[in-house]
Amino acid sequence: MKRLKGTVRNNVVVLENGVQLREGTRVEVRLKNDPEREARLLEKRRAAIQRILAHPIPGLVGMAEIIEEDKREREEQWDYLLGEPNHAKTQEPPAP
Repeated sequence: MKRLKGTVRNNVVVLENGVQLREGTRVEVRLKNDPEREARLLEKRRAAIQRILAHPIPGLVGMAEIIEEDKREREEQWDYLLGEPNHAKTQEPPAP
């Protein structure tokens, strides 16, 4: 879909740079400065910020911690699939 810009003059949209469309061409017009649309977007943004503030993360989490946790999970998955001793111990039934 091609985007064109223009200005309304005498209730007719005049396109920039002298662009002309064929008669009968279907178009969709969006208002660039639509106060109602901007108000709805602003309200959505405020609601999103309030949801984030209502559920803060308890403590700082850096990329190093995230990467380390991912690495541990991947290693544990391979240990389990290959039957490594670490997982074999956890799978033994408890002693009577």
